[in-house]
Amino acid sequence: MSSSPTERIESDALLRNWIVLPRVVTRREVKINAGLARHILFGVATLLVLVGWGYSFGIYDQSIYLPFMKKFADPTLYPGDAFMELRWQHFSYFWLWFIPFYRLGVLEPVMFAAHTAATYFAFWGIWALSETLFKNRLAAVLSVALFALPHAALGGWTLFEFSLLNRTFVLPLLLLSMTLYLKRRAVWAFALLGLTYNLHALSANFVLAMFLFDSARAWRTFGWQKIAASIPAFLVAASPVLLWKLSNTSSDLEIRPEWFALTTYGVYNSIYFFGSFPFLGFLTASGISSFLLFGVAYKFAPPTPYARTVLNFMLAILLIVIAHCAAVQWLPINILIQAQLVRASVFAVLFALLYFAYYLAEAWQTRRDRIHSPLAVGIACALPFLFAPLLAWAMDRYIRPTASRWAAIGALCLGTLLLATQVGAALQLDAPGIQVYAEQSAWHDAQAWARINTPRDAIFITPPQLWSFHASDWRVFSERAAVVTITELPEVALAPSHTATFQERFDTLAPGALENMNGNPQHNRAVTRDAFYGLSDDAIVRAACRYNASYLVSEKPHTRAFEQVYQNDAFVIYALPPTACDKQISVPNFAVGK
Repeated sequence: MSSSPTERIESDALLRNWIVLPRVVTRREVKINAGLARHILFGVATLLVLVGWGYSFGIYDQSIYLPFMKKFADPTLYPGDAFMELRWQHFSYFWLWFIPFYRLGVLEPVMFAAHTAATYFAFWGIWALSETLFKNRLAAVLSVALFALPHAALGGWTLFEFSLLNRTFVLPLLLLSMTLYLKRRAVWAFALLGLTYNLHALSANFVLAMFLFDSARAWRTFGWQKIAASIPAFLVAASPVLLWKLSNTSSDLEIRPEWFALTTYGVYNSIYFFGSFPFLGFLTASGISSFLLFGVAYKFAPPTPYARTVLNFMLAILLIVIAHCAAVQWLPINILIQAQLVRASVFAVLFALLYFAYYLAEAWQTRRDRIHSPLAVGIACALPFLFAPLLAWAMDRYIRPTASRWAAIGALCLGTLLLATQVGAALQLDAPGIQVYAEQSAWHDAQAWARINTPRDAIFITPPQLWSFHASDWRVFSERAAVVTITELPEVALAPSHTATFQERFDTLAPGALENMNGNPQHNRAVTRDAFYGLSDDAIVRAACRYNASYLVSEKPHTRAFEQVYQNDAFVIYALPPTACDKQISVPNFAVGK
């Protein structure tokens, strides 16, 4: 029985809807699923950073920033501590944002949330930058995967770190400003960079140098009008910190040999590229390899619309590094050393891995390049030292595809991994897991006792060597002043005015230690420890009288002839005799156990 024309029309319409509608839904679902998969990738990469690198509260550079923040929140803390005055020379508003959370007692979870969010958005920024540069989805995926693992730049600096710092927090903002610049939204890029300047001026300075160098070289296509509008946008956005810095009248054009020696051979030598620290050369080789790796990818990868801009960025970074080398070798004036120019090399690692990920993706997708095993070279890219992928690429490209080539690349990867393990152990870069709150230890317990049981104006003599990448400074959790600690050495590099005060106090508590430092952190802490525990009890009393100290903290088994007021498994706190300064009495010396 045949159907009527009207029925056939209705049937055809239903059939078309049945066929077309699922296609529309499927495309939408694919787009949604692709976006969801992308954010899952960012989440997994963030988790890798948190678990693989670890997260800790109150350690590393936070040993400096947290006491400064607490002093801003409560000016009655740390009276008599000369080190606290340096907080005015940290030109950043970043830590001031956390004062309300400190007062509410929720500082630790808020800082962990900020660290996690900054890491997540940094991976989003890496993805966006890669997609803008290359329009290659596989390259973007590889870029995120590679940056989930640490890669050492010159001086050992890395993009991600194991605690919340203003330089890691601003990374997503810097990546976004680069993306905006590439898209020729220069005014917005410079304005965002100016806002970032208020949080971490050093990082913003490096990106600003890259922008200015490229715009100057490409001024014909960039346009003077856009440059003229972009620079004021930066200055207006950065004006809060710029005005703060202008109010500081200290001279930055002096040369101070004693100060420069302290910054060079202090806690960790990140100024010279070679030195007595046995593994420093490997960090330097990794940093230099970032420029070479970029050169390889730039030459052999297919051209992109932004190739010249990225090349100008890398040239700007290279010029900054050369300026650093010239400064430390021949012209160590304050402003050049304080600028920590070597840190610009982290951006060389950024563009090297972005471009090399694109090169590997294109080689895998097209097979037009002579590279035979992008997978093997990509595995080498996951290693911390960038000379590994560089050498793996050379082996893969120039050695015939035999078993010996695979064996050579495998041996290279294994050797580099073992080397990275040794360097990490030497620098004490062990990952302690995720510590949202302070790690419970005997050192923390001693500080907690001091915070609860001593007056706010109490000043402590503490073992000055007790600080490392995963150990806090005395001031962090005790909220009590210290005469001097080795934590102050990194700050001396930024505040030459503190040099004399630091040297005088450090020489009092660890005589001869500064002269024997060589840039090796383990050696520096060892000579400081030996010098401190070599002091007699009389010398301790004289130091206490000189700096108004009321308490002494000592590690077991070192003992002193003073009144014990607290002890735990590892530390003893003594009350120093209050009348000793008036009577100049002498106390018996106990044998010092090593």
